[in-house]
Amino acid sequence: MKQSSGIRGGLYAVSEWISKFALTNLQWTVFNLPVALLLLSLLNVGDIQELWYLLPPLVLLLPFIFFPATTAMFAKARDWVRKDHKETADRSYLSYYKENYKNSMKAGIVLTILWSVLAADLYYFSTTSSLLMNLFLILVILLFVYTINTFSTLVHFNLKVGAALKKSVYAYVCQSGVVFDGCHQFGIHSGCQSVHLPANHPDLHRIHHRLSRFLRLLQAIFKTE
Repeated sequence: MKQSSGIRGGLYAVSEWISKFALTNLQWTVFNLPVALLLLSLLNVGDIQELWYLLPPLVLLLPFIFFPATTAMFAKARDWVRKDHKETADRSYLSYYKENYKNSMKAGIVLTILWSVLAADLYYFSTTSSLLMNLFLILVILLFVYTINTFSTLVHFNLKVGAALKKSVYAYVCQSGVVFDGCHQFGIHSGCQSVHLPANHPDLHRIHHRLSRFLRLLQAIFKTE
């Protein structure tokens, strides 16, 4: 059907995008209802004991519900920006959810482990050292960007999970300078002079130990495909 031009055509295009965006987000919300209910329960927690009862099921549900639903949402968004590719048929959210479920679940398990380790370290250092907490906050930002890049890689390339995770790392490190720019903005440079800590400061030993453990975990993950 020939599209209208001028103001009417522009309004039609805007309304079409709004309807697509709203429908996809509604579907994403429905698929994530169990996760959303647990998050709402966490916000109303009055006792620390209740928190430890709610966190394990929330963490367990993330790879099986949140990551597949979010991957399907990224796949739909990819269709929107590739509308000039006429050979690609307009597919439903549910079809992408089913197609990518296994790979997104496996990637979700890996990313959930990484987020859990990082969250535990962040919680630990928040009570012991504000400097280390700020350093791990930077890692949170980097892992968040890596997670977004992983969603894009899963829907754009036909790769196994291990290869997709590796490609996400390569694309993130090689195609952007956010790691170095972010570290520069936070005042983190080589050596210990910029943070005014002696070389034998116990906080630096904690940083080295935690980061080494985190990097070993990443290395073990990336060896498996």
